[in-house]
Amino acid sequence: TELLVAALLHLLLTAWTSTAPVPGGLLIPSLAIGGLMGRAAGLTLQKYAAASGDQGFFAQCAGVSQCITPGVYAIVGAASVLGGVTRMTVSLVVI
Repeated sequence: TELLVAALLHLLLTAWTSTAPVPGGLLIPSLAIGGLMGRAAGLTLQKYAAASGDQGFFAQCAGVSQCITPGVYAIVGAASVLGGVTRMTVSLVVI
C-alpha cells in the first residue's frame, strides 16, 4: 500500500509540476511512477501466489523458492509507463 500511495503522490506532483512555467521533464518521473506501480503489482501477485499455494495457476511454481520476482514487474512497469507517456514504440522502449 505504501508503494501505491507513493505512486499516486508522485503522479499528482508530476502532473502539477509539468504545467509549471519552469523547465522540467517527464522522463524520470514516468520511470519512477511505473517502477512503483510495477513493484506493487509484483508484490501483490507474490503474496497471492504464497497464499494460494501450489494450486491452479501457480501449480508450476511447486518446488521453486521464488517463482515471482517483484523487481521484474518494476522494470516492466517502468518501461510501460515510459512508453505510454512518451508515445514510443515497443522496440524503442526495449532498447
